[in-house]
Amino acid sequence: MGRDKPEIVANATFRGTADNDNVTIKWSCPAKGVNGGVIVPAEVKYNVYGYDPSTDVLTPIAADLTETQYTVEANYTGVQKMAYYAVSAVNTEGEGQALASGIVLGKPYDLPFKESFANTTMSTQLWQMVPMVEQATAWGTTVPSPGYNECTGPQDNDGGCLYMYNGYQSEAYIGALLASPKIRLNPASGNELRFWTYNFQEKAYSNPAFVRIGISADDTEAVVIKDVPVGGSTEAGWTENIVSLDRYRTSNFISIVFLGITGGYQDVIYMDNISVDNTSISGIDNVTVDSETQHTGTFNLQGQQISEPTAPGIYIRDGKKVIINP
Repeated sequence: MGRDKPEIVANATFRGTADNDNVTIKWSCPAKGVNGGVIVPAEVKYNVYGYDPSTDVLTPIAADLTETQYTVEANYTGVQKMAYYAVSAVNTEGEGQALASGIVLGKPYDLPFKESFANTTMSTQLWQMVPMVEQATAWGTTVPSPGYNECTGPQDNDGGCLYMYNGYQSEAYIGALLASPKIRLNPASGNELRFWTYNFQEKAYSNPAFVRIGISADDTEAVVIKDVPVGGSTEAGWTENIVSLDRYRTSNFISIVFLGITGGYQDVIYMDNISVDNTSISGIDNVTVDSETQHTGTFNLQGQQISEPTAPGIYIRDGKKVIINP
């Protein structure tokens, strides 16, 4: 078979620049043509487009590129939003199909970052919600009715929290993905993710629900760093979870991915008060504990109860910060 029109470009990535105001697209030349024919890489050029998914319209940005990389200068510094771009390969036989992808552009949030979903609204943007099963699983801020499990209300009583509802009529592990806006960590150590989950005392299914935490740094593929169980707890109520983010503190920005996984039909996950801060910079001035699950005693910053501090540092004693000096 002879020369052929190129297939879709290979190995494409769409990543925000350091300030997330522009997007750099990288790709590889297709290995073959749409009909399995020959592609001569030296003869292939590339076109970059803006893309509107609502109309499927491509708007030319750059044409006849010889390099396999291009930075779109969007210069967007506003509130984070989704933008779409596409790239295609072209030779003397014609232009191949364009490969399109969405990317979040806009100023990353500096620390401290917090979202409490007060009054069922989001004060920060852009949150992305993706179901594993369309119209069957979803994250939302309005409590479903009826629900298999009901919590007592938002952790901070501000009229809103997150829920992940499983409407898939089967006992199987499925759920939905929730991705946070982009956040810029502090280069100093002490970056922490904190969020609250509502633990149900009884297991609704043999497979208890859990939240899988992943981090996407600089628009790379998310890496799983922790699983948080939310079913089968010995005591029902809100529990605070703390996850160190220091391994990503040199990244330009991160997005936190929450993958809620439930065990079956009408199983529910509740989350509230998602925050990211640097404890070495801001310090911990006070700790709020849910009245239903309040505990006395001494705790370290990993949430572990100890008898007495054995080393200098910051501890929580009976809900108050205590600093042990060297």
